[in-house]
Amino acid sequence: MNGMHASTDEVQSETVGCVSNVTFPCAALADAATGRIPVYYGAADSHTALAFSQAEDLLDDLKSDSEF
Repeated sequence: MNGMHASTDEVQSETVGCVSNVTFPCAALADAATGRIPVYYGAADSHTALAFSQAEDLLDDLKSDSEF
């Protein structure tokens, strides 16, 4: 993850496809020992991709973007 948002479409495989400029999470796993979270996601409705984040960073990002 890029540190700005939990998910942003940045590369061509994420911006060009059946549904352009869309990324959506499909699955996430957690490694409790390291806090590392691999997130599998769909990109532009035509690819599947994988991104990595730290649990704390991901939670901070989600909280900062929350409307609640």
